[in-house]
Amino acid sequence: MGNCLCLLVPDDDDECQPVTQPSNEERRRQLAEAAEKRAAGDRSRGVKDPGSVKRMEERRDELERRQAENVGTSDQPTLRWTQG
Repeated sequence: MGNCLCLLVPDDDDECQPVTQPSNEERRRQLAEAAEKRAAGDRSRGVKDPGSVKRMEERRDELERRQAENVGTSDQPTLRWTQG
């Protein structure tokens, strides 16, 4: 049948000490760190140069910000029709 094993770890004195479980707060912190590490790994998966991705995102954000500023300040249309 099955074996029952207790959670014991050998000590220096060759005696067994019970293993203590981390507190709930410590466990939550460990789980949060592991989740952040997995998320960072997922974001960088398949990317050769993470720096270039960051620069592209900054450029895109800057362009979006400029477009948002121009929409409210310009009274003239941005497109002009020409007949020719």
